[in-house]
Amino acid sequence: MSGNGSATNPYIVRSTKGFLWLSNSAVSGIYMSNKYIQICCDIVLNEECFDKSGKPSGGDGVVYQWQPISHGANSDINFNNHSILGLFFNDEGKETVSLFGSVQIYNVSNLNFKNIFIKAKKKVAALCFISRGTIRNCKVLSGSLIGESYVASLVSENGNIIEDCENYATIEASGNNASGLTNGLGNMGEINNCSNYGDVSAHTWVGGLYCATFGGTKYINNCNNYGKIVSEDGRVGGIMGSYIASSGKLYIDSCKNFGEVFGGISYGAVAGIIGIAYGFVQISNSSNYADVYSRDITAGIVANVSVGSDNVKEGRIDIINCYNHSSNSIIGAVSAGQKDYVLEVSLKGVENNYTRKNDAALVQYAKQSNGGVLKLFVKDCKINLLSKEIFTGNAIVRFLTGNIYLDKVLINANCINSNFKQFLMNNQSEQLLNLNNIVINNLESKWFAGSDFSGFYVDFKTGQIGLKAFSGKGFYQGKVTEELLLAKGYEKKAI
Repeated sequence: MSGNGSATNPYIVRSTKGFLWLSNSAVSGIYMSNKYIQICCDIVLNEECFDKSGKPSGGDGVVYQWQPISHGANSDINFNNHSILGLFFNDEGKETVSLFGSVQIYNVSNLNFKNIFIKAKKKVAALCFISRGTIRNCKVLSGSLIGESYVASLVSENGNIIEDCENYATIEASGNNASGLTNGLGNMGEINNCSNYGDVSAHTWVGGLYCATFGGTKYINNCNNYGKIVSEDGRVGGIMGSYIASSGKLYIDSCKNFGEVFGGISYGAVAGIIGIAYGFVQISNSSNYADVYSRDITAGIVANVSVGSDNVKEGRIDIINCYNHSSNSIIGAVSAGQKDYVLEVSLKGVENNYTRKNDAALVQYAKQSNGGVLKLFVKDCKINLLSKEIFTGNAIVRFLTGNIYLDKVLINANCINSNFKQFLMNNQSEQLLNLNNIVINNLESKWFAGSDFSGFYVDFKTGQIGLKAFSGKGFYQGKVTEELLLAKGYEKKAI
């Protein structure tokens, strides 16, 4: 090893032996804290691969068990695209286990982990417990990380800025908190251009890239999940598990989920992008392409939005230019559940290719109670109903006890509907309904009541049904035609 650890003359490590010597300050007398370090070789700790029990695949069965580095805070370490092979630790009584253990590292870049196996009690990750700087271009390419709680591929508890990172390892927590990247972020923390390909599972609080946070402003940009994400008791999302914050704001932009998401025997809150969003959240230019499964609340974008719980008294959720292609609604449930608590939910430029025959394409439940105020805004949205069976659900909202504002909503029905009265929504209250520029294409209904059709029009040249062109009363059955409407006493009005 050469150098003195300064920015102009960094420590240079050229062998596994040199790395181990530097890592053990009791032997080397050198502390990695506040140093600049360049790694110029692969670090081979074990050559074998390990199964999920930690058993090596070959060799004489003797493996080298890693002892986490106990120093290195505020260091800047560049691995120059080299790999650490066979990092192994198997002791379920220990916690805070990773390459750097409990050290709060600063900058680490260009590192690959291969054939990693760590099994410990909790706070398990490949790289570190907490990062205060930037983790860039670090990849966990193969292996398993297992514990009771706080298990992640790179950072077991809190990261700061994580960029251009990937995970392919399996992540398992028998209790709470597991993610494909990090379980938390510091205030103003960022995750940029990262992907998870590994399967991630825990009892609850699970995220494809980011598990959960309870305050502060966070940014997740241009990230993708391809792994299967599983939670036994909900609070799970393909990109992020939960955001619950009375201050700060979460921004998710240009993220995509391609992996199936499972969870929620009792609680639910299972979604393609984020399971729970309490507070102020903006989700933009993001998409879900996989089905989401639960016995309770599921959604393609966000499952549960609420104020009046977890000390969150007000909130606003903006979903902008997002796309879903699955059997799930855009949002599962929104609620304002205490007096004077206000929740605003806005969907703008949203499109859903909805494949289910029932429930609702945009929002399952929109509820205000106990003096809370809920306002739901839907503008410039497109709903494609793709069920091949008779559609028995609602195009907009399944259960509504709040205020809703609809403007410029296009519904491509291409289906037979069993009850037009509830085709748009099942309104359970006398709250404000502000409908404007609603267009429905290619809808054929088995049952129509004339009073239910009041205020709608049919443009038979384009095949569209919209608002404010026909009014009247009557009862009829079958496909709507202009002649039938006029014969039943409807008056044709100018649009």
